[in-house]
Amino acid sequence: MSDTRILYFREWQGYSFSSLKEKLSGFLSPKADEKRKKDKVNSIIDRLVRARFLKAFRKPKDDIGEILDGEEIEGDYNNDDNRIIYGFKYVGLIEIDGIIMYVYPKYIDNFDDYYKGIDDAEKVKIKDAKKIIAVLRKYKNESLKFKFGNRDEEQLNSNDKLPFELFLLEDYFKNGIYVKTESVIVENGNGEIDWVMTINETDAIIRNNKPYYTTLLTNDANSDSNDFITRLHEAIISDISRELSKNGLLDLFGISSALLTPLKVDQLDSSDSKSYAIHCLERELRVQYITQKRRLLKALIGYLTAYSSKTRSSSFVYYGTTAFNLVFERACADVFGDVKDKKPSELIESNMINAEKFGDGCELTLKQSIDKPLWKIGGKGYFAKETLEPDVVVVGKNSDDSSNCSNYFVILDVKYYLINLKDVSDGDKNGHISGQPGVGDIIKQYAYMQSYLKKKLKNGGKLLGSLNVTKTLNAFVFPKRKSKKSCAPEQSPLICFGDDDCVSMSFFDSSPGYASDIRILEVDPDALFDSYLKGEKNPDVIGKTLNQAYDKARMRWQTFGIEKGASDLLP
Repeated sequence: MSDTRILYFREWQGYSFSSLKEKLSGFLSPKADEKRKKDKVNSIIDRLVRARFLKAFRKPKDDIGEILDGEEIEGDYNNDDNRIIYGFKYVGLIEIDGIIMYVYPKYIDNFDDYYKGIDDAEKVKIKDAKKIIAVLRKYKNESLKFKFGNRDEEQLNSNDKLPFELFLLEDYFKNGIYVKTESVIVENGNGEIDWVMTINETDAIIRNNKPYYTTLLTNDANSDSNDFITRLHEAIISDISRELSKNGLLDLFGISSALLTPLKVDQLDSSDSKSYAIHCLERELRVQYITQKRRLLKALIGYLTAYSSKTRSSSFVYYGTTAFNLVFERACADVFGDVKDKKPSELIESNMINAEKFGDGCELTLKQSIDKPLWKIGGKGYFAKETLEPDVVVVGKNSDDSSNCSNYFVILDVKYYLINLKDVSDGDKNGHISGQPGVGDIIKQYAYMQSYLKKKLKNGGKLLGSLNVTKTLNAFVFPKRKSKKSCAPEQSPLICFGDDDCVSMSFFDSSPGYASDIRILEVDPDALFDSYLKGEKNPDVIGKTLNQAYDKARMRWQTFGIEKGASDLLP
């Protein structure tokens, strides 16, 4: 790994052509003159732009901003225009012409300063890159459900075989090499006895009117280790290992090399289209019914199809996403214990909340409990198919309740945003803000909570009151590295919050029984992704965050009593 050289870029950072050329120059041939270097950089930029990983913008003036806000350019443009800047709408790895690029998430600002003074900083950078790649792999495996032979939204216009390569390596280390087997009848074998064949085809010795068989016919499997598909699979695994080991990509993905044979795929099928190899795999697929082996055969076909593409010489490999916001959202949902797809009865049965008297008033999940719009036209009512859906819903027991009979209810809207604040000196104490969620997001967040507060059950009770909810939290969640904001000693290293940080709109009623102001929480992505990769569920951190803020009496909590008559506080 020490020989691996990586170029680092920040997601949505603005880069001029000259800055890209400067960064790439160290990886280009030192013998190349200025024109050849410029042409090479142009070629790389054009291919990345066509693949939609890199976007070209025209700034309104000659400046380079951290977050791009210019007009995106469609079609042809001139790289010599000093108003043209580029930004990666992408997080992950790109390998192009032997150059490895790592585009890191936008919440990592001051990249070089962050690693300054760290012993062997390059190793630490690579370690951090490997963590994000591991997060992407977990997310893709769980969420995108890559369908072999088809292209998902991540494939775009590039001829990419890397997903097949990673799958094939992982499958090999888990299941071994594909071995073709056929059922055969064997005398006195180790397989299951075929009594019908044994009785019909062999002679028995009769003693005391009972038949005894000295020859038993058994169903055995005959393996052919020299079968073409077996040798092809070995060659593909070996080719992949050699290719990805070249620039240290295997280490970045945390996968071992597997050199099983000196034979290469081209030696087994030298045709450009790999038609014979694909034909053999498709023929085997028609008679193979084991799910794991069918997936493997489809992946081998997909790999060979990408391998034999006529455009492969000008393509590049990549592994990442153009929608890292979805990755951040999924990690928050997993780690904080999202329960919006659970029914209240399931939450009670699993002892997540204490609401023994809830009864059977609601058979819907929490997500389904938000009412759909009702249209009344011509004297008839019509329900819309879709309604609001919150990102994350977290519930739990109040840790400060000695009777252990009251619960909290939290709605989180996960925002992969970077809020920019600018103070002013003209006496305006509120200053200026940019990069924040829009008005629509704020209104939706009020609506989420209000819909749960108002939700009535079939038995006439209200959902949250019947679930013994005495505290609610409505919050936006933003990424923020903890090194950039120190948490108070009593706060979790995962979540920080300012005592008064919130967003409000004065025309919403925030009195008891109505949705309160929306709080602002900052989650440290490093700690979040550590928990996500380990599969750790940590819903208690939300409850602790709620109670810490409640103890300071800084938040305006929506509070309900559960004593007799206290339900009048509910709307």
